[in-house]
Amino acid sequence: KSGIIITIVFESKTPEKVIPIIKKHLKNLKITKEELERKKRCLISNTILYYDKHSNKSAAVIGDIIDHGRFINNYYDIIKKINVKSIQRIIDKLYFKDNISVMVIKPLKKSAK
Repeated sequence: KSGIIITIVFESKTPEKVIPIIKKHLKNLKITKEELERKKRCLISNTILYYDKHSNKSAAVIGDIIDHGRFINNYYDIIKKINVKSIQRIIDKLYFKDNISVMVIKPLKKSAK
């Protein structure tokens, strides 16, 4: 129901060569079961580490109430239920053809003193 913003940050001396490669990959996104399971394990461990800090617990409760109208206390169950089919459905809904913004930041030129 809401928007998705994907941010890709990279450093290159030739961004004009890298940008078309990124666009091509975005148009053909796929995920394997192995990749998804690895990401899920990482997300679960990051969530555990996040909740290990007392101040993060308060922020999580407040954030959930603001974002969802209630505290979400079953993140583990939610993460475990994610499967390749559901992720691929989301990926397939993403439309990258005309909705891409590119910003190239070039280093400042050193001025002569």
